[in-house]
Amino acid sequence: MEIGGFDGYVLAPLRREDDQALRGMQPGDLSMSRGEWLFPVGGEEGYITAALAERVSGRELRAGIWLGAQLVGVICLRRCSVATGSISYALDARYRGQGIMTRACRVLLDHGFRVLRLERILIIADHENQSSCSIPVRLGFTRERVLPDLYCGTEGFRDGVQFSLLASAWNAGP
Repeated sequence: MEIGGFDGYVLAPLRREDDQALRGMQPGDLSMSRGEWLFPVGGEEGYITAALAERVSGRELRAGIWLGAQLVGVICLRRCSVATGSISYALDARYRGQGIMTRACRVLLDHGFRVLRLERILIIADHENQSSCSIPVRLGFTRERVLPDLYCGTEGFRDGVQFSLLASAWNAGP
């Protein structure tokens, strides 16, 4: 089942057999996010098991961003309430800085607003990760607030920034 795509990239829900592809992704220099990644070393299977359970429950859609057979990133749309969802994402270091995640977010936003009929979608980004914070800005999100001490990393707590976008603003054209 494909969710959508752009410029040769395809968004598709993660499958049990995608653990090797997840293992092959390169976190790269994560200094902006304090060295954290989607899962601990060797945790690919648990990550996929959780993704499958959340999809069956209807609470979450975790998708791979594929370029042919290469998994370049993961993007997730989580239902927070009947009308609200949130998007999170991670991109392989080899593919950063090319606008891939911004375009993948557009596909998932369209799915969230048009298919799931959400009214509001949030993105919460690490305050210190300017690349991650720039994605919702490019997509027309409104910066709402700073969430103090949201993330606990290897070097202590750091803030998150909450952005939101309403369906009416998306339907008007980002």
